[in-house]
Amino acid sequence: IPGSVTYNIALYYMMESPLGRNPLLERFVNGDDAFRNSRFKLIPFISK
Repeated sequence: IPGSVTYNIALYYMMESPLGRNPLLERFVNGDDAFRNSRFKLIPFISK
């Protein structure tokens, strides 16, 4: 399909310690959508 080149990236984070030892990450995982949306931001465009 002709068109511009599209790049995708997927990252993941793995902890060696229990989730309870990191309160901010625990709130992110177990919290509500409003909390997650206020903390997690996607970068829609990166200029060259």
